[in-house]
Amino acid sequence: MNAPRPQHRQNQTTASEPNPFLDIAMLIRLKTCALWCTLSLLASAFPAQAEWDWYAGDLIRYDARNTTAVIRERVQQGMDVGLDWLVLAGYARQGVFTGLQQIVKEHDLNAPRMTPILGTGWSASNTEEEALLFMGVDPRAPVPRDSLAQVAAWVESQSGVSIFPPARLPGQFSQSRWYTGAAFLGLYNGIWDPACEPGAEWDRLLTSGHRIFLLAGSSEPHSQKTYVWAENNQPGSVLSSLRRGAAYVAQTNGIQMNIRVNGQTMGGTAPVLSEAYIRLRAVSRHPISRVQVVADGEVIWVARPNSTVWEERIFLPLAGRSYIRAIVESEAGEYRTMSNPIFLVSEIDGPAGEIPLEAPEHLSPSPIFPEIDGALEAISRLSPESQDRILAEFLRDVRMRHSAVRVLEFRQDLVSDLQLWNLLHHPDQEVRLGAAYALVVRSPTDLSELLRQLLQDPQAQVREYAARMAFQYANNP
Repeated sequence: MNAPRPQHRQNQTTASEPNPFLDIAMLIRLKTCALWCTLSLLASAFPAQAEWDWYAGDLIRYDARNTTAVIRERVQQGMDVGLDWLVLAGYARQGVFTGLQQIVKEHDLNAPRMTPILGTGWSASNTEEEALLFMGVDPRAPVPRDSLAQVAAWVESQSGVSIFPPARLPGQFSQSRWYTGAAFLGLYNGIWDPACEPGAEWDRLLTSGHRIFLLAGSSEPHSQKTYVWAENNQPGSVLSSLRRGAAYVAQTNGIQMNIRVNGQTMGGTAPVLSEAYIRLRAVSRHPISRVQVVADGEVIWVARPNSTVWEERIFLPLAGRSYIRAIVESEAGEYRTMSNPIFLVSEIDGPAGEIPLEAPEHLSPSPIFPEIDGALEAISRLSPESQDRILAEFLRDVRMRHSAVRVLEFRQDLVSDLQLWNLLHHPDQEVRLGAAYALVVRSPTDLSELLRQLLQDPQAQVREYAARMAFQYANNP
């Protein structure tokens, strides 16, 4: 049988004895809604200022030893160089979601002029080598510890973005195929990764069917920028565009560009019969010396405009190709801009050689979880033992846990706090983590008791989660 929930002992703490757990519980209840709305894909937008456009941003790595000063400084530097959004990511060896409270403060102070977005590094527990960065996930969630594939699936389950650090792209995709939400830092501190060259590693991955996109990053804001095609510069819009690859990277912000194939822009999928209508535009601070169109790792078209403002509309035979991307260069300025790919699918029939209409871009609808909600409705009619067994399965699987917790947050009529407390005694630590996450999100009045119990768990991963919740929402420097 499940062990009963521990009895509360709050009456043992006198007024002269401050209870840090009660302070933490109060902080979580007061701040957790704001944190989630600010830092997740469900971040509130500013409809009055919503306008589809190219929004400039960057991804900055920072040292977490003095987050208050460093984050404030990086945000100001980002505004000084004209950024609309800025991802700030600490290093894995310093912990996940460092600087959480300061990011929220900077968002409140500076959005919508410039929007800071929280990211973080990740490494397996048995190594200090950073294997992944990610953003767009719930900072209250337990983070998988040891498997790169598992943490990437966890990020994907929350519609987040997984990012491979510089020089980490080769060899990361041997076992699984990436279809969405994956990117790599192809330009870092102003230097292009050799994987970006035509026919190199990025093209080999794209040709083999992976959907992995290009981003820029640096140790402090530079003039390089990642431009995203989005409705506004708020976290939800920026992250959705990054997931779709609706972005291009400009070295030193020298060249701004756009490419469309049969009306579809970067990250989109264009139907192709035999040839495709391609529209290219670019504006540069120095004369554009060369434009290359790359398809399946092969340069299939080259132009040499020798002008600062350039546009071309052409038909190219693309039958059998899987994607194209563009590289625009200025020899005089010593900089390049690279697009993300536009994917191609064969069209069975249709008119050839006609200029297609350009469909407007739009965000995908926010994810909903009717299947899980319906399943919880169904199991509510079963015996308590059967309910616990099925609920444990929802909370155990990291690919399903976030969706289940989002439903459980509002369906206390189907699953009570007591049922979740009972699952804290489940023999599987993953179930205990899932139940703890669900309770943290609900922010019950006995949250301090929850943290105490988790800190006494026999498994280190559960204790680490409790410690992170205490640190994250208390006096985070």
